[in-house]
Amino acid sequence: MAWKKLKSGLRLLTNSITRRRAAIELVVAASIWGFAFVATKWGLQSFLPMELLFYRFIIGVISGELLHFGLFRKGFTLDISEARKAFPAAALLSLFLIPQTIGMLYTTATNSGFLTTLYIIFVPILNHFFFKVKTDSKIYLTVVIAILGAFLLMGGHFDSLNKGDLVTLICAVAGALHIIYLGRVSRHVKDVVRFNNLQTFFCLIFVLPFMVLQQTWHFLGASHLSWSGLLFLGIGSSAIAFIFQIRGQKVLSDTTSSMLFLLESPFAFVFGYLLLSERLAPIQWAGAGVIMISSGLTILWDSSSHSKSQLTQ
Repeated sequence: MAWKKLKSGLRLLTNSITRRRAAIELVVAASIWGFAFVATKWGLQSFLPMELLFYRFIIGVISGELLHFGLFRKGFTLDISEARKAFPAAALLSLFLIPQTIGMLYTTATNSGFLTTLYIIFVPILNHFFFKVKTDSKIYLTVVIAILGAFLLMGGHFDSLNKGDLVTLICAVAGALHIIYLGRVSRHVKDVVRFNNLQTFFCLIFVLPFMVLQQTWHFLGASHLSWSGLLFLGIGSSAIAFIFQIRGQKVLSDTTSSMLFLLESPFAFVFGYLLLSERLAPIQWAGAGVIMISSGLTILWDSSSHSKSQLTQ
């Protein structure tokens, strides 16, 4: 009975999706990614950054294929056109995750959560100036509000940035480009689960050379906490949350999607506070609230979102 209920819920991944449902799924994805900052901290207690990513992508591919088989009862078949779409997505995602993971060796989950979501600044700018996508002028107001919230989250100053923070900043542009690219190809993706599995597989290929050069592996000596974090990253973050992202961007615009992903930041703060004892000052809690307000305003104001899209498998 429990399996039937779970399968019925998972079947929703193949149904039509409305703008409201897409927004809900992206908020769920943001909450998963928010916890992923804590999971990464746990994983880095035993694994080196590239090692953590390598194992994460292996788990992501295996769990993603099991999910696909459970939904459709289909074995693996390679669709060349889908693979061609997934390859650039994987390249951008790798450029996003590698500096983010390395940066978390030196910075907190809360700081990383904020700095990662700075891609919100780049999405409308890149879309407007390089891809000629019309953007409602009010959206720039929400960007300003988001920057204000981010400033408050940093305690009202940026002089505490360390090398981990600076490395994490690199991933913001790659994150914006990944969102923009998925916005362009997601409506042409026939099978969102398989597309995400291919994206994860190519990410695995991209980090493989780094693993070959690594002299020491920590597979057997990892703590239970590190394994818990790794399993969450592979199953929750890679195999599930990115499916929600691809589905959501079939319906919502790049700007709206990026604003919802910005919720990663307050989620990372909450989980970091509860599980890593990372304390937040009142001004930082105010910043989290401002970011949530900016996300909600974007949903209301972004007229470039598509009202409805049908997913076909």
